Amino acid sequence: MVPGTKTYIFLSRFEWLLGRRSAFWLTALFFGLLHAFGSFTGTLGTSLLTFFTFLMGLAFGFIVQRTRNIRGAVLGHFFADFFMLLGYFATSV
Repeated sequence: MVPGTKTYIFLSRFEWLLGRRSAFWLTALFFGLLHAFGSFTGTLGTSLLTFFTFLMGLAFGFIVQRTRNIRGAVLGHFFADFFMLLGYFATSV
């Protein structure tokens, strides 16, 4: 539910408010910063997380703008979270 909600709000609503080109870059930036605030991995870890989630935000924005459909980005966000949690639990056991 959360990946779908965040992706929907960032990619579809911001595009409507800001325009296509501005929303593409700003939503990727917001996407990266939002994930950075929830991270407590130290300075380098947080910087890397922010950078890579910014890149994922660009990829999700590209998918939405290319297909004019948000489902692919929501699915991509779900799988990114799923595999991240799978890796987390695999290393913590």
